[in-house]
Amino acid sequence: MAQVNVAYEDRLLAHLDAVAEGRGLSRPDLLRAIAEEAVRAGEQGRAMFEPPKLPIDPGTAVTLALKVEQISIDLDRILRAAERREKRLVEAFNATDEANREAMNRLGEMLAARFSEGATPFSELLDGHLEEVEDLYKQVMSAALSPEWIAGFNARLDVIEAAAKTPRTVNRYEIAPDWRMPAWQLCIGAVTALFAAAVVITTLARLTPDAWIANPMARAMYGSSDQAMCELWKAKHGAKACPVLVPMMDKPKP
Repeated sequence: MAQVNVAYEDRLLAHLDAVAEGRGLSRPDLLRAIAEEAVRAGEQGRAMFEPPKLPIDPGTAVTLALKVEQISIDLDRILRAAERREKRLVEAFNATDEANREAMNRLGEMLAARFSEGATPFSELLDGHLEEVEDLYKQVMSAALSPEWIAGFNARLDVIEAAAKTPRTVNRYEIAPDWRMPAWQLCIGAVTALFAAAVVITTLARLTPDAWIANPMARAMYGSSDQAMCELWKAKHGAKACPVLVPMMDKPKP
């Protein structure tokens, strides 16, 4: 028996030992089996470690052919059943769609009838008001186009136009329906009325107690009674300032 010495790398040799240990073989037995497999594969014309093709049994081939034919029949039956089912679904869908359209038509007719019933009274009332408005419009237009009305309107316009064209040299103010006066008379009357009011108020202040009119007027004009007295003292004595008053102190009793 011949012997073959082959050098392997350490890494490859470690993998071969692992494979041999996994299969329960020694390293020489594993290498011998690999060599025998290479020889058999070369003789049988196949790749290494590929099992040889087994011959097909005629009985097995007939059985497979029958099974394939049966599968084809079953598949054809399933397809025909699916086609019939799809046809029934389409018919049912079309029937449902038709029912929906019919229901929508009935609902629309019912809503239209209810709306017509509810809107009829309002429509009749509106038609009545429209007829009244049309009659009033005809009356107004006939009155506006009548010759008597137009003649009166034109006469009034002529009067207004003539009054507008009349020159006015004096501005007059209407105080009452029958009392008119020029502007200068109104100004003189206003000044006279103010002077008379001042005279009347001054006279009343002299005749009535000071607490009634004089003191309130002095406080309103000067801010306080003391300031008013100061102004009166300066006017009487021609001074520019008021004297400083020393407060009076009560003498102690012996």
